[in-house]
Amino acid sequence: MAITRDKPSEEQLRFLTTVVEQSTESVLITTAQLDLPGPQIVYVNPAFTRMTGYTWEEVIGKTPRMLQGPKTDRSVLNRLRGDCAAGKVFHGEVINYRKDGSEFCLDWTVAPVWNERGEITHFVSTQRDVSDRQQVDEKLRKREEEFRSLFELSAVGMTQVSSEGRYLRVNRKLCQMLGYSEQELLQLTLHQVTHPDDREASAAKLRSSFYGEPEEYYIEKRYIRKDGAIIWVLINWTVVRDASGNPKRTVANIQDITVRKLTEEALRKSEALNVSVLGSLAAHIAVLDRDGNIIAVNEAWKRFAHENGNHPDISGVGVNYLEVCRRSQERHNDDARDALNGIQAVLEGTLDDFVLEYSCHSPDEKRWFLMSVTPLVGERSGAVVSHTNITERKHIEEALQESEERLALAMEAGEIGSFDWNIRTDEVVWTEHSKSTSGHRSGVTRGASENWKKRVDPDDLAACEVGIHEAFRNQHRYWQAEYRVTSPPGEQRWVNSRGHIFYDRQGLPLRMIGVHMDVTERRQAEEALKKSAQEIHDLYNLAPCGYHSLDKNGLFVRINDTELEWLGYKRDEVVGKLYFSDVLTPQGVQSFNENFPRFIEAGAIQDLEFDLVRKDGTILPVLLSATAIKDHCRKF
Repeated sequence: MAITRDKPSEEQLRFLTTVVEQSTESVLITTAQLDLPGPQIVYVNPAFTRMTGYTWEEVIGKTPRMLQGPKTDRSVLNRLRGDCAAGKVFHGEVINYRKDGSEFCLDWTVAPVWNERGEITHFVSTQRDVSDRQQVDEKLRKREEEFRSLFELSAVGMTQVSSEGRYLRVNRKLCQMLGYSEQELLQLTLHQVTHPDDREASAAKLRSSFYGEPEEYYIEKRYIRKDGAIIWVLINWTVVRDASGNPKRTVANIQDITVRKLTEEALRKSEALNVSVLGSLAAHIAVLDRDGNIIAVNEAWKRFAHENGNHPDISGVGVNYLEVCRRSQERHNDDARDALNGIQAVLEGTLDDFVLEYSCHSPDEKRWFLMSVTPLVGERSGAVVSHTNITERKHIEEALQESEERLALAMEAGEIGSFDWNIRTDEVVWTEHSKSTSGHRSGVTRGASENWKKRVDPDDLAACEVGIHEAFRNQHRYWQAEYRVTSPPGEQRWVNSRGHIFYDRQGLPLRMIGVHMDVTERRQAEEALKKSAQEIHDLYNLAPCGYHSLDKNGLFVRINDTELEWLGYKRDEVVGKLYFSDVLTPQGVQSFNENFPRFIEAGAIQDLEFDLVRKDGTILPVLLSATAIKDHCRKF
């Protein structure tokens, strides 16, 4: 809204002046001159000085253009001029520059000031530095990319759901679980795939999570797959809130517990415990009587107890599981106290079921489990206790919280450097390992692609640039190159670079994020191998005796220059065309046919006499020694 034309009283002026002087937002007032040399600054408040570094004396009489620089968006300035000329209020964001030359992102509003005659006399601008907000936005974007990867690779079903129950995002595992494609699920709500008998309770639980107090929620219910099959699932979810604390969506992981629920149903229908079914379950299951005594366990329970050094007398059949929990509670184990209270509540009937997540770390690894306690229905009441390993899910959650630190440690441990190239601004950010690998000075974290080009060997630079432009032109997602760089001490190193290219909606390249790896040692080893191979080749061809290789049928597959000279043939007349028997006398053919199978079986022969027939028909007596070459299956 433009500043009104009402003439304020003197008291109002003093009030407004005090407000502006004490405002935390920068205020700048200029003349209304829009043509060159442009409007002149007539007032700035102290917040302007704090934001830009310029004092009042340094800017009065100057044009606001002094704050602009190379990255200031001209299109935004043109829109500003148009709105000012039309007497409209302008709002926008742009990059400006402080007195020390540093950049900052400015969010500002410009409004005209009118006099009694309806003329614009000044423009008032309120300005706010939003650089920190943009940095936060960038960090959030990177975290979202990492979360997306972990989300898709999870071994359990994962989803994000709106308050109405519509699927906002689903991972591959959930699609497999329900038999739908991703596109099909995103057109459905969770209510549509929920069993009709469970929909009301499920919808109520979802609604309560958006308006309730707890941070995490869970439910066990049935899903109907696309093929009509019914599965039981355990869903754990938490509500994601916005900056104001308002609920936005849920993030949930979904485990198929069909086997466990089938087992519980079988236990409810009969006192006869099906040990074979229990033994086939991956979850650790124990059945308790009404007093908490263990009356049955499955193989997974026994195996887990054995692996963790627990004797059957401690956690096997006949042991009171409540006493086990009490002893753990005496060691100040809070999880054991919660487990004890939950199991007792289910046994006493005050709880329909009980679920607890707890840690159970071994000397070799960190582990987390989900305890589920449900009533055992029948004449002999009791409870079924199952422990499911949820370590993988916990690792995913930890990874989301510590992604930046873990990524940095992994890059450092692997001596892999990374780079982030903003293609439009030509700004590149390197990590320390990337700088040392690609030859940049230590301490330099930002630069342009030109800094990289100066380090690349001139003989390799053209191919690198052609590869990059080719990837951009064809909208390839990845670029890879292997080239030489020169480090500041003058040492030449081989580098393997790989980048992931991101494009805008028009198909223009935006960013390339990738890694640098020093492959100098590998290249040196390859070069040494080539040199060694050439030396062997020379020794083979120039040896004073004849050498040749035959396949299992006696066909020449290789022959050296010496033997070719003896026989009077050219290489292309022999290799792949003649059999060894073709250059033998009739007597030699008979001897060869008798000895060749023995040779393949024995693996070697020594000093067999043969008469070879040269191309011109003359006879060449030779002594033949040979070794069989066999594969890993001992086949010739």
